[in-house]
Amino acid sequence: PLGLDAPSTWEAAVAGRSGIGWIEAFDASDYPVRIAAEVKGFDPETVGHGPERTATDALASIARQDADLDIQREAVETLGDFEDKRGVDELIELANSHPRVDVRREAIETLGDVLPENDAVTLLKQFLGDVDPLIQEEAVDTIAGIEGIRCSDVGADGGIDVGQLAGLYGDAREHADNALGH
Repeated sequence: PLGLDAPSTWEAAVAGRSGIGWIEAFDASDYPVRIAAEVKGFDPETVGHGPERTATDALASIARQDADLDIQREAVETLGDFEDKRGVDELIELANSHPRVDVRREAIETLGDVLPENDAVTLLKQFLGDVDPLIQEEAVDTIAGIEGIRCSDVGADGGIDVGQLAGLYGDAREHADNALGH
């Protein structure tokens, strides 16, 4: 890293300047290494949407594209740590459209963990109509496991009722009946 743009980087390279130097971005006196390659004068807030947005985008990208299922699931779980609108939006998108069922299930479970109780129930009810019974089961399990939500409350608020459960497919219906105590 020799400059903040192409012309200054080229100028420094032609002049033979090094991008290696004493760490200035933070106090490195407690670390055994005190030299590094830093981009002098770089402010991450002036590029893109800041470091948190960048981390959220990176995690969402990993969750969508990494070939390893465990890494995808870990990225989804870590997205929940941000608990901001951007992270929740990414989780919703992953829960709705990821091609791997295991990643969709992880996103549903994480949404149940990070959203306020009533918001989580409202959002998770949409997955009861999913064509995949495993997604239906995950939605039921997540709703049933939300702290402070009683099964009777879920049905009483016009939420999940026996009629909705009857629309579930095969094993998912039986699973929902057992999980919700119907």
